[in-house]
Amino acid sequence: MNAPESTTEAPPRVDGRSERWREHRERRRSEFIDAAFRAIAEEGPDARMEQIAAAAGTAKPKLYRHFATKADLVDAIAERSMEMVIASLAGRIDLSASIRSAVSVGLDGYFEFVESNPNVVRFLMDNAMDTDGSQIMIERARSIARLFVAIASADLNGAHLPPAEVEPLAHVLVGAVLGATDWWTLQDPDNALPRERVVKQLTTVLTSAAEGALGDWGIELDLDSPGLLAALGFIPAAAD
Repeated sequence: MNAPESTTEAPPRVDGRSERWREHRERRRSEFIDAAFRAIAEEGPDARMEQIAAAAGTAKPKLYRHFATKADLVDAIAERSMEMVIASLAGRIDLSASIRSAVSVGLDGYFEFVESNPNVVRFLMDNAMDTDGSQIMIERARSIARLFVAIASADLNGAHLPPAEVEPLAHVLVGAVLGATDWWTLQDPDNALPRERVVKQLTTVLTSAAEGALGDWGIELDLDSPGLLAALGFIPAAAD
C-alpha cells in the first residue's frame, strides 16, 4: 500500500533580494530619523528638510525616497520619541509602589526626555497640526491614562464604573501633561521652572483630580498606599 501523500504545504519562498532591500530601506529610514534628531537639536525646531538630509550625509531628494512628505518624517520622529519615553518608563516604575509615587516617577521620566530633547519636542508641537504626529503622541499618552481608567472601572468597594464614565477625566489628565509640555518648552531655559517642580505640580494636579473623581463615584482609594498597584493586579502573577 502506498503511503498517504503529505498535505503539509511547503513554506513560501522568501525572495532574498527583496528581503535584503526591505532591511536596507528600514535601516536607512532609521538612520534618517537619527539624523533628524541631530539636526533639530543643532538647528532648532525650525530645522529644514535639507538640513536634516545634510546631517544624514545626503541630499534632500534621497530623504524623500524614504519619507514621502515632511509630515511623514514628523510622524516617524513622533513614533521614535514615544518609543524612547515608554522604554524609559518601563525601567523606572516600581509596580509595588503607591500610585502617587508611580505617577511622580513616570512624569519625571517623561519630562527628562523633554528636557534632554527640547528642540525635538518643540518641533513635534509646532508641526502637530499638519501631521498625524499629534495623534501618535496622544495615543501613547492615552495608554498611560488608561491605567487610571482600568483602576476606576474595576470593582472597587462594590462600585463598578463603565469605561465611558471615566474617559472624560482620563483625557483631562492627558491634556494636562501635553499642555504643561507645550508651556515648558516655550520657556527660556535659563529661567524655566526646574523639572522637579514641574513634576511635583503635575503630580499634585493629576492625583488630586483622580482622588476627587473617585470620591464623587463613591470609591475609596488611597493613592499613597504602598503596593496598591500590585493589589489591583497590575503585577503579573508569578509562574507556578
